[in-house]
Amino acid sequence: MADSPALLIYNTATDPSPINASTATNSSTARVGINVTPPSGKAVYCKEIDFYIPTKGLSQTDSFSPTVNTTKWLASVGTMVDGSELNLDAGTSYVPVKFSCASSKDYEINYPLIFTIGVTGVTRTPSNLNIQIVEQSSGVITGPFTPPRTSSFVVSVVAASIFVRNFVASKYDASNPTAITPGGDFTNGEPIKLSWEGNAGKYEVFTVPGTTPVYSGTDNSYVLSSGVANATSFVLVGSLVDSVFAETIYRYETLTIRITDPDLTPKSIATAAITGDATVGGTLGVTGASTMAIANITGPLSVGGGAALNGTLDVKGATTLDVASIAGALAASGSVSMIQNATSVKAGSYVAKTDGFVVGVVGAASSAAVRCVTWMFASTTGVAANTVGGNVSWVATDMRSGVSYSNHGSFTLPVRQGAPWSVTVTNASGNTEDAPTSIFWIPLGSDSGSSLEALSEAEADQLNFDQFNLRQAAVELIQPE
Repeated sequence: MADSPALLIYNTATDPSPINASTATNSSTARVGINVTPPSGKAVYCKEIDFYIPTKGLSQTDSFSPTVNTTKWLASVGTMVDGSELNLDAGTSYVPVKFSCASSKDYEINYPLIFTIGVTGVTRTPSNLNIQIVEQSSGVITGPFTPPRTSSFVVSVVAASIFVRNFVASKYDASNPTAITPGGDFTNGEPIKLSWEGNAGKYEVFTVPGTTPVYSGTDNSYVLSSGVANATSFVLVGSLVDSVFAETIYRYETLTIRITDPDLTPKSIATAAITGDATVGGTLGVTGASTMAIANITGPLSVGGGAALNGTLDVKGATTLDVASIAGALAASGSVSMIQNATSVKAGSYVAKTDGFVVGVVGAASSAAVRCVTWMFASTTGVAANTVGGNVSWVATDMRSGVSYSNHGSFTLPVRQGAPWSVTVTNASGNTEDAPTSIFWIPLGSDSGSSLEALSEAEADQLNFDQFNLRQAAVELIQPE
């Protein structure tokens, strides 16, 4: 074979980069990508490009799957050849991965051309592997395309970096033991299969620190044939001896599963839903939520958390409830204290932490003789309100007489808990003075300082307030076309 230099340019990359060698417990895969381009400003015509890979050098089984990014070219794997046929080392065998142009009308490489060589079962031996390129190309479309032209590039295979990943639990099916159907909830005693990926030399699975592992070996799965009785956390430990420093390297993964019908011996219970009978021989202390259809309590009842009552609650004495959720009607025959002190706020956007009211007030000008018009607009989800203050004037049709008088305005806007609300103030452009304004937040049942949260301008812009388009209409009255 003549040693003529290749006319095309080959830019190569690998995935991963560099390629990780296989280990005793993991058969690695990789891809080699080759981007083929002509030199700048030159036409190159090519009918075939072959890549010769030393046998067992990149793949333990010489298993390659070539693909190409265009239908203009075809990909295949050829028959093994000796190096002497390539003017290379005699006695060294090579596997040709071939790419050929499907039609002579596409010989000129003036379109994107990318070859990919998939590698299965990467070698376990780290090396810098030289891959020979043989192209049948010419500077003119009529050829000749022989003798072939050559080039080469190097692919690096490095000692594997240890990894352990995708640690999952699944129901074990003895009729299909290799199946993986991940889940998080299992029944008491149900067989559970633990599976993972990795290239460690040894794996161990622990549950209780400092105890014998439930599994130790080189497999990538383990079956708990008797399942577990309670929610359990598993720790997977993968270890591999470094080939350079002979040090043991570890990687860890954790997994927690829940048992829907566990065997429990709890120290305390935060929340319990009991549909059958329950007998408590000692003291029952409930600090969280509790739902009871019927409860007969002859002694003191102390509730430190929330209480949900769907029926009738008859309380003869004083009652203090930190949190109460009432699904039915609430009737109060005595006095009710729900309104807290009002807080003065600035115009802007807020989120209510409790139900409450927004009160807006626009006062009058210092004198009826000045030009003064000020509007205030407010809105929350589904509701809007507005008012106007300053001076109001009317002029006779002959434009020779008129009256100007002071005007005060206010509104009250109800806001529900969790809803955003906004208040804006607009002054007429022709004002000689602006009317005084006040905005008050009146919360129900909450300290006013913690009952609302101010929103930034950016946060407010993301909210779609159901606000009437009153501002534009008012401005148009002052500045008609």
